[in-house]
Amino acid sequence: MSADAASLLEALPDPLAEAEYRRRLSQEAFERGRALGDHEGYERASADLAAGWHVAADPASRGGESCNEYELRRWGQAGRAHFGDPRPADLTPAGMLTRARASWDPLGLPEPGMVHLAGPAGHWHPPCLPVCYSYKAGWYPAGQAEKILAAVRAAVAGRDARSHERAAA
Repeated sequence: MSADAASLLEALPDPLAEAEYRRRLSQEAFERGRALGDHEGYERASADLAAGWHVAADPASRGGESCNEYELRRWGQAGRAHFGDPRPADLTPAGMLTRARASWDPLGLPEPGMVHLAGPAGHWHPPCLPVCYSYKAGWYPAGQAEKILAAVRAAVAGRDARSHERAAA
């Protein structure tokens, strides 16, 4: 290597120091940008809140409706202490069930607590096992569906265990 080439190589900056310098610059730029964005966001939020407060408070400040009228609209006739109490128009549990049943009956949906099993067509473990054909696709009570799925899972786990044993032998 000539002396000129050696002096040129020595004049180059240290690549690791250069990488560290650029990393620090990037981090500082990110932090400045984030701080600026936070500041602008808080300024916008403050302006939005002020505008919203003006819309709400301006009618009252001009002699509009009284504070009692606003409170009545906000909490209802019984006031704040009874806001969460049942109201005359609320549905009873029986009324809720009647309304729900009226919505699902025309669609042919079953009673609550039923689970739809797709049968072998919906299985995730081809090929199907004999247990997969022990039930038909359709609606089942949740307890019965749970037993069917447990039997399918157990059969699949047994098949997988046997295939792992064969592979290991």
